[in-house]
Amino acid sequence: MRSATLIGLLGGSFDPFHNGHLALAKAAVGAFSFDKLLLMPVGLPPHKSRRLSFSTFRVETARLATENLPRVWVSEREILTPGRNYTVDTIEKLLKEYPGIKIKLISGSDFLFTAEEWYRYEEIMSLVSFAIALRGNADKEASQRQADYMRREYKAEIDFFPMQPSNVSATQIREMLSAGTSAAEYLP
Repeated sequence: MRSATLIGLLGGSFDPFHNGHLALAKAAVGAFSFDKLLLMPVGLPPHKSRRLSFSTFRVETARLATENLPRVWVSEREILTPGRNYTVDTIEKLLKEYPGIKIKLISGSDFLFTAEEWYRYEEIMSLVSFAIALRGNADKEASQRQADYMRREYKAEIDFFPMQPSNVSATQIREMLSAGTSAAEYLP
């Protein structure tokens, strides 16, 4: 029996929110017993130099795409926070506002190889557990080795779940749209 409320946290620029994001949310909901999954479009990401699309567009496309998914909520928390958004700050605020919750940060396996580049990454690893999607084309052995390293080095709690690989990225969709090519098949 689980005593704490389990919150899945899936953040990103969602510029635009596409079928890969939707598949990731669905796979995570199917793999874990989340009480709620928060989709959180970032306001001002520290690691992106390009300008993002309007926040209202990114929030509304995510809302429309997930409106029929039970327990999935789109949060404007980071969009409404002035300045740069750091994952650790969002996590700390959620834990302070909702004592007793447990947060599981949702990401693709690429996170395992870039986690140590994140701002205050050691604190993130001590505050949350991780739900890592193994996409069909992911190097499962390399991902497992990296997860084992993070478990040893940082006491990170990491769970894997399967997901079909996405055949497009937000960057590719933006390039298609800029070139006047339809990207409808990649958008929910």
